Amino acid sequence: MAADGDRKNECASEAPSDGVEKGTSVTVWTAFMLPQAEVSRDLMIQVKHGDVVRPTKDISIRGSLRYRTWRTFRLNKVGTWTFTILDGDRELQTLSVSVHE
Repeated sequence: MAADGDRKNECASEAPSDGVEKGTSVTVWTAFMLPQAEVSRDLMIQVKHGDVVRPTKDISIRGSLRYRTWRTFRLNKVGTWTFTILDGDRELQTLSVSVHE
């Protein structure tokens, strides 16, 4: 995520296709468009290492033409990590990254 400049708080890059090293922190960056009067509920990011569910973090958003939010996770085990963005039980997006020594 960009820390300053014109792209401050924007996604700076995707995880490399060849994966990341063990101990790397990754940020799941999300953007939503939601009518001003509406408040979403039950949005979350579910994290899995292989088939094991790890932390699940809630996302609170409010009505806005462009609402951005992000959560950072430290990947401390080798293997495939999957990040699923959920609206209740409906899957909005799934992202994966492999972690190596």
